[in-house]
Amino acid sequence: MPPERSAVTLAAPSARALPGDVPLPAVVLFLLAVFVAAGGWLPALAALGDPESAMRLVAVREFLGGRGWYDLLEPRLGLSPGVMLPWSRLADLPLATLILALDPAAGRPAAELLAVNLWPPIAFVLFGWGVVATVLRFADGVAAAAALVLVVLSPPALALFAPGHLGVDTLHAVLFAWTLAALVRADGSARAAAAAGVLVAASIAIGPGTPVPMLLAGAVPALAWIRDGDRWRRGFAAYGIAFAAAVAVFFLLCVPPARWSVPATDRLSAVHLVAAAVGGLGAAAIARVLRGGPADGATGYLLRGAGVAGVVSVLVAVVAAAFPGWLDAIGADPRPGALSVETATAARSVLDVARLTPWQLPGHFAGPAVALVLATVAAAVSRRGRSYGPVLLAASLAASLVMALWRQGDLAIAQIAAAVAITVAGTVIARNGLGPRHPAAPLLHNAWVLAAPLLWALTGDLALDGTQRRLQRVAAVATAECLAALGETLAALPPGLVVAPPAYGPHLLLRTASPVLAAPFPTAVEGVLAADAILFADDGRRPFDAAGARTLALCPHDADTRALAGRAPQGLASRLVAGERPAWLEVVADGPAALVLRRRTEPTDVTGSLPPPVLRPALD
Repeated sequence: MPPERSAVTLAAPSARALPGDVPLPAVVLFLLAVFVAAGGWLPALAALGDPESAMRLVAVREFLGGRGWYDLLEPRLGLSPGVMLPWSRLADLPLATLILALDPAAGRPAAELLAVNLWPPIAFVLFGWGVVATVLRFADGVAAAAALVLVVLSPPALALFAPGHLGVDTLHAVLFAWTLAALVRADGSARAAAAAGVLVAASIAIGPGTPVPMLLAGAVPALAWIRDGDRWRRGFAAYGIAFAAAVAVFFLLCVPPARWSVPATDRLSAVHLVAAAVGGLGAAAIARVLRGGPADGATGYLLRGAGVAGVVSVLVAVVAAAFPGWLDAIGADPRPGALSVETATAARSVLDVARLTPWQLPGHFAGPAVALVLATVAAAVSRRGRSYGPVLLAASLAASLVMALWRQGDLAIAQIAAAVAITVAGTVIARNGLGPRHPAAPLLHNAWVLAAPLLWALTGDLALDGTQRRLQRVAAVATAECLAALGETLAALPPGLVVAPPAYGPHLLLRTASPVLAAPFPTAVEGVLAADAILFADDGRRPFDAAGARTLALCPHDADTRALAGRAPQGLASRLVAGERPAWLEVVADGPAALVLRRRTEPTDVTGSLPPPVLRPALD
């Protein structure tokens, strides 16, 4: 017999609908998707902003041009033979599918432009339904619509769905929203728990950047099973079996046979396959053997907890024995040289943000911090109804906020979790704090849902320094214009290896036929170090020639270039920014925004003189 629905649930979601029985969240989601699409529509592919989006389009073009499903080696990037892209082909599939669908009607160039503009808003709709499904587990359509509004009021989260943003973090956000929706229903549905396991496996298979709360998703049914074994037995077992099976399927789908035995930390590999099999099947086994519930008291908790600890211990032991050194590699810092916190904003911690851009702190962290306090209160008051959903949301928000403090790239997931948690918290506190039949509970709930967007705006984007935001936009436009000028100049030259700041690399690959030395990806470490050796050296000629480079490209006034110059005041990059032009480099373009220099050809001896004769040694 399924457990009773918790008291935190309000009236049926359809109770608040517009005429024609169209749910309010659906209307709000459609309007917000139109707003997202119209607000940042790109007029041309040259306006693609971040390096990963440019690299995605490069990879999709090559895939549609005949590159194999498993062939993720980019030969035009880095040192020979190239660089393995840090994601699976699954990440390229949505954009490639859209381009193929639009190509017959629009032609390939127009299809590419339409696809890069349409895919992020489409992803927003998929993501939004996941948010709505999560909130509707506890509240009504008004609260679900409010959660969507909060996401749009969160700049880091909204940026994931801006037209032209093609990063894997967009897919991770969609999967994260639906994982939450599945987990908050897992106590009463084995199918929901199994769906959560499949979604987490899909996020791992796509590529790097899987949100930590998703990686910890298995801990939710595990901890709930420890507390209430009989209630969570089917859900815990279903999650484990589905996760193990899905990882196996994605392993066959994403990993070429030649790499089946190669361990990796930045992509799906044999390590994940073994860990998922041991952990998932082990969870199913102990859920079947160990039973009980809260009536068991401490003895039952300890027994089931020991079972979970045993599975984790076996998992770690098997991974350590089968793949020695893999656990040490997880903690290695993949950010050498130019991939520092000055140039890679996603890698910044809260301390780096406080040092480099302190004006961003209130808007980034105030809203999630308030949401965490309210979610914690909601989790505490919901325990009387044995509801695990609010506890799950509070735990997910806490984990994502901790990761955002350590790495700014996880901030969007923290704000998404906060947007869901803060609207759910109002409902849970109103219903459970006052009691489900208290006459003031609906009033408190509705007042909170209406006030939440205003509170979020005041602690979010409106709290940011307007001058700084305008300066950022101006700098972004200047960088885009410079990259366009660099691409036009390099496209007119014979193909040859280009040395440029890593952030430029994917954009130059998109615009030219020339290979580039560096890109801001963990798998491109060797090329980044080679670029460092050139740009930081006093002269740079020897490492330039050693890399086989032909051209050097810079945007002298760009933040990335100035950061490189500041790290080596006597280096080549700093001298070029200061206006020096070494004799071994020939100026191709030297405008106010873009600088392109080519290796000067060494003069050859054309005097016609013969080499001195070689005399035979005299005979003794």
